[in-house]
Amino acid sequence: MGNTDATQAQQMLGALGEDLSWRLIKADEQHHLKGEAGHWMENPRAPGQRATDLPLDRLDDQFAWHVRPMPKDGPYRLTMLDDATQETVERMTAEGLPPTAVVETSPGRFQVWHRWPWRMDRDHTVRLLKHLQSHFDTDPGANAPGHVGRLAGTRNWKRQPEKGIDRAGAPVSLVITSQAITRDQASAWLSRFPVPRPEQHPKSITIPSGRVGDFDFTDLRYQRMLARSVPLLPQVWSQTYAQTGDASRADMVVAIRAVSLQLDDATIEGILDPLVHQDGRKEHRTDYTENTVAKARAFSGVSSPGVWSMPFDAARQFPWLADRDHETRRPQAANGWGDGVQQRAQQQHAAPPAAEEEEAEAEDEDEYEAE
Repeated sequence: MGNTDATQAQQMLGALGEDLSWRLIKADEQHHLKGEAGHWMENPRAPGQRATDLPLDRLDDQFAWHVRPMPKDGPYRLTMLDDATQETVERMTAEGLPPTAVVETSPGRFQVWHRWPWRMDRDHTVRLLKHLQSHFDTDPGANAPGHVGRLAGTRNWKRQPEKGIDRAGAPVSLVITSQAITRDQASAWLSRFPVPRPEQHPKSITIPSGRVGDFDFTDLRYQRMLARSVPLLPQVWSQTYAQTGDASRADMVVAIRAVSLQLDDATIEGILDPLVHQDGRKEHRTDYTENTVAKARAFSGVSSPGVWSMPFDAARQFPWLADRDHETRRPQAANGWGDGVQQRAQQQHAAPPAAEEEEAEAEDEDEYEAE
């Protein structure tokens, strides 16, 4: 029985962030195969500890030791790529995405950690991880946010007899520590290698069939604008989130856009639901989308489709109805990670009106913490 190298462990966790908490996990890989009782010893209720509070100088090296960044359900600052090669690590650096920490888990195989300059929800982290794994050709199985990694300074006792694997206590060594990725580095890399965007389309759109008050829903210019604008609303959400890091602000901006397009509450909630439910902090609030739509109506003055609680001014609120040739810039595509991570989009006719004042004014009680 011996002790692990606490210095390497401390350097690894310190590089990834002294502000983070970790769950320390012991695994008996010598005597139990993966999946057997006694192999994995993790307390699922342990909240995690700061690295300085972990007993890193008292770990028995006859066991394998892993760490899991906490809280497990996010928000997330780290990604970890498993089973990378030396060539992969060098390529990351050459592309402008230098690893924050690199741990050699067995001869020639590495776990690569990046600390990102912004916090991410689960959906964004999963999409980013899958993109990184595909781009750098690493293990696609380690795609869960908050995935465990081997602790530097310990030993690897992994055995898989069916595959001829027996690490026999190979040292788990810290190879590289560096600074966290900066905003400029992250934005530049994501601009060159954008994360694919999932397809999101509202199931149905309901609008009145004729004239309501001062608004004519049969106007062909409105119909064409609606057909082009509604599919862009998820894109508006991603752009706002990329600029602010605030998911609630993005929800509100989309709700205000949808209200201004004269959509009914059920349609707007159907558009918001797939965007909102990818953000775990709102799962306990079943009335969140309903409240968001109500706030958007109060802000915009559109109390229901075609009905205004303030004087209606078509030229101000709907310039595309006043001028067939009016052009506005189509909302830019954005990856949804941090500041300025955007793709250029072509200019389109009859796009939804800009909502700069909406973005400046619309706020919600639940603010998603961003750096």
